[in-house]
Amino acid sequence: IYSNIVIESNTNAIITVNENLIVKTYNKAAEKIFGYKKNEMVCQNSLDKIIPKENLCAHNSGILEYFKKGLFKHSGESLELLAMGKNKIQFPIRISFGKNISPHTKENIVIANIQDISSEKEKEALLIKNEKIYKDLFELSKSVILLINPSTGDIVNINNSALDFYGYTKEKFLTL
Repeated sequence: IYSNIVIESNTNAIITVNENLIVKTYNKAAEKIFGYKKNEMVCQNSLDKIIPKENLCAHNSGILEYFKKGLFKHSGESLELLAMGKNKIQFPIRISFGKNISPHTKENIVIANIQDISSEKEKEALLIKNEKIYKDLFELSKSVILLINPSTGDIVNINNSALDFYGYTKEKFLTL
C-alpha cells in the first residue's frame, strides 16, 4: 500500500514492465505526460505507443538484455531520449532504470522513472539564443564597452572596439 502511494504521488512517470515487456505499473504522472490512460497501457505490451519507432528496437533489446544478464547497459545513469505522446508528438525525456521483484507475482520487473524535460530544453534553447544576442551586441558593437566589477573595480570583460581604441591586448586589459 505504501509503495502504491509513493508511485501514484510521484510527479515523474513510473512505468514497470516484466520480461515479456508487459506493462505492470503506469502511474498518474505517466497518464499526464504521455496522454494514455492506465487501462490503455497496463497488462499489454504497449511501450510502442510511447517510444518512437526509431528507438523502439534498441529500447526493447536493452530491457530484454537486462532480463538475460541482470545488468543494465546504462546502470545508474539518467539518459536523455525522445518519447512520444498519444498525440504522436515527440518530446524530450530524462529516464533512469531500476529493477525489482514484484511483491504480488514474484517476477522480475524493470522500473522506468521518467521526467518530461520539454520546458527545461526550451529554457536551455532560449538561454543559448540570448547568450548569442548578448555576445553579438557586446562583441560587434562599434561603441567602446568595458564591463567593470562594481565591488572591486576590476575590468571583467571588454569588447573589440575597446581593444582597438586603447591599443591594449585583452590579457593586459583584464589585469588593470
